[in-house]
Amino acid sequence: MKNYKLILQYHGAGFCGWQMQNDKISIQSELIRALEKIFRQKITVIASGRTDAGVHALGQVVSFRCEGGLTKDRLKAAINFYLGPEIIVSKIEEVDFDFHAQKDAKQKLYRYLILNQTLPHPLLIDATWHVPFKINWKLVQAGLKLLEGKKDFRAFQSVGTPVKSTVRTLFSAKLKKIKTPYEVSLYAIEWIADGFLKQMVRNMVGTLVDVGRGKISLDQLEEVLRSCDRKKAGPAAPAQGLYLVKVDYF
Repeated sequence: MKNYKLILQYHGAGFCGWQMQNDKISIQSELIRALEKIFRQKITVIASGRTDAGVHALGQVVSFRCEGGLTKDRLKAAINFYLGPEIIVSKIEEVDFDFHAQKDAKQKLYRYLILNQTLPHPLLIDATWHVPFKINWKLVQAGLKLLEGKKDFRAFQSVGTPVKSTVRTLFSAKLKKIKTPYEVSLYAIEWIADGFLKQMVRNMVGTLVDVGRGKISLDQLEEVLRSCDRKKAGPAAPAQGLYLVKVDYF
């Protein structure tokens, strides 16, 4: 019996998310299908965390245990053979038997991409949030600083998965402007934290865009955070702009 750690990359547009759901195609179900064809045994896969429908990943971490004698290179090639082009195993390694992709994760990096111009870009429709309104990005940057630190982020938690605590430590929240090969630039907000609540990043991004549009002041943003009231925060940003970039285990 071996324990494997996979790094997955996927384009989330055609999936119901990571988690298996009846009569829907998920990242988890596609990976299990591929692994069970290879090993011909029942396999349970554990991800570092669930991603919602439409959310992408550059560095989702998955662990699973199985009996088998394939080398890492052959196993990687076999999994990718059975997966579609929307899901790729970029790395595989054998790890200690007690490694757990979810419980052992120490921090995660998420990136959210925004296209801020009048017209959308046809090649970025499923990869960014197109915001046609004028945004004061200096206000957004100031808002990001207000959110950093160890805080109760209940105001940015969507209804869903129950948790013992809504306190998280947001180590870093940074705004960058990045070039693309499509003759447009994107605004990228990168978040590093010890954990994220359900749709926390999308809810923070949606609220910060309202800050940049002048619909919510910086003082009101602080009040939203203190209130722990989801109804006072802005709308959730759409899923297609969100990427799970990296999971650290130290």
